[in-house]
Amino acid sequence: MKNKIFFVILILFGLFLIGCSQGDNPSGGNENGESGSELDAKFSEVSAYIKENIPYFVTEDIYLIDYYDEYNAIIEWTSSDEDVLDSSGAAYVNKQKASEVTLTYKIILGDNEKEENLNVIVSPATPEEVSERFAKQFAAYITRDQEIKESFYELFTIDWVSTNTNVFTNEGIYIKPVEDTKFEVKYVVKCKDYTSEELSKQLTMKN
Repeated sequence: MKNKIFFVILILFGLFLIGCSQGDNPSGGNENGESGSELDAKFSEVSAYIKENIPYFVTEDIYLIDYYDEYNAIIEWTSSDEDVLDSSGAAYVNKQKASEVTLTYKIILGDNEKEENLNVIVSPATPEEVSERFAKQFAAYITRDQEIKESFYELFTIDWVSTNTNVFTNEGIYIKPVEDTKFEVKYVVKCKDYTSEELSKQLTMKN
């Protein structure tokens, strides 16, 4: 009988300890008493800050954030291609082509860590500069067929249309009008996950 009472007391004591442990930190978390949701919120805030401050298009060396003051968060980086953009943020730009690189960043908050990926394009030109190169192919006055280059640096492509295919087709064919005719070329610049807003250039088809 005494043994039974002893075992019952042990079981009740164990349940008491479990209850105290859950009461101290009901949602899990870390040794500082933070709940899992609080920790997730911190990771999300640091990650959002990183994404806001690392450019998608890289044309020169960049600063890879290594510390977030508010939470004393340490950030460590690795690159999928150290020969293009290394883990210190040094860019090795190829003048002939753009390349996509995946940066992996590890956020360290005390004893807790979380990794996420960030894709960037290391390019000799920005989308705005590519847009200018495309638009310069069109003379202000069109008097003949045009051979239009639609891809740049291997990763950039241009989707374009003529607003008057009766005088200038979407294949760049000149159709002589009865009189000088104004029209536009509308286009967007694309590169992997990036698509620009619609851009345009006004032209005149000469008789």
